[in-house]
Amino acid sequence: MRNIDADAALTMVVLEQMLVDYWREVDFNGAAGAVDYFTQDVIGDFGAIKFTGHDGVRQFYADRAAKIARDQKDGVRTTRHVYHNLQIVLHDTASATLSFLIVTFGGGGRPPVLDATLPVAISDTRMDCRREADGVWRVHGFYGTPVLLGGEDFARASLMGKPS
Repeated sequence: MRNIDADAALTMVVLEQMLVDYWREVDFNGAAGAVDYFTQDVIGDFGAIKFTGHDGVRQFYADRAAKIARDQKDGVRTTRHVYHNLQIVLHDTASATLSFLIVTFGGGGRPPVLDATLPVAISDTRMDCRREADGVWRVHGFYGTPVLLGGEDFARASLMGKPS
C-alpha cells in the first residue's frame, strides 16, 4: 500500500483533472484543442491508431473528423469516454504514469443516440506524462490495448485498422 503525502496528492489531482479535461475536449469539442494536451515529441500507440508529435496528433484527429463526416449519420459522431480504475504513479516531480481503463460509448448522429446501451470499446490505457518547462503536465506517451470491442463498426474499424 502506498503512502501519499499532501504534495503528491495535489499533483495527482492536477493529473486527474488533465485526464478529465482531455476526454471532455475529445467528446464535447471534437478534439479541436486536443494537441495542447500532448508534448511536442508525443508517441501514440493505441491499437491501429498510431501517431508521433503534434503533427501526428493533428493528422489523426483530422482523419477521424473526415471519416466521421463521410461515414456517420448527419456527419456527426457522439462519444463519451469514461475512465475507470485510475492509478497514478509519480516517478519524480516532473514525470508520472496514469494507468486506467477507458470505456467508450459512441454512435453516429447527434444526441440522443438511440440503442447505444453498450460500450463500443474497453481498453487498457497508459499515459506517460511529464511536467514541462511552463509547469504544465502533458502526455508524452499514449498507449492502449483494446480488450473488449462491441458490435459498432466505426469503433471496431478505427481500433483494428480495418475500413469502416
